[in-house]
Amino acid sequence: ARTLGCRVHLLDDDAATDDAGTHDGGAAVAADRVTRAPLHDAAAAADAMAGCDVVTAAVEQVPPATLRAVERLGVPMRPSAALLTIAQDRALERDWLARRGVP
Repeated sequence: ARTLGCRVHLLDDDAATDDAGTHDGGAAVAADRVTRAPLHDAAAAADAMAGCDVVTAAVEQVPPATLRAVERLGVPMRPSAALLTIAQDRALERDWLARRGVP
């Protein structure tokens, strides 16, 4: 994103982040702003993503409540909160794929 000229805001739940907010590696080194909080902190996630043009998740394990909090901001989420929630439940995922003819 940075190489495309985009500003990056990151919700970082990595334990390797120190109290000063610095990080040894990963996406935080390329972020313009880093909010350090656990993924289940929906308020911190919404605060971190407020004002963004688009939000994406690097992992599918973001709790549904956090996804909904960010979605309520009206910021497009790619993939959507609904798809990320489906990806967290293998039975839902299989049903979703089957309804679309994917073996």
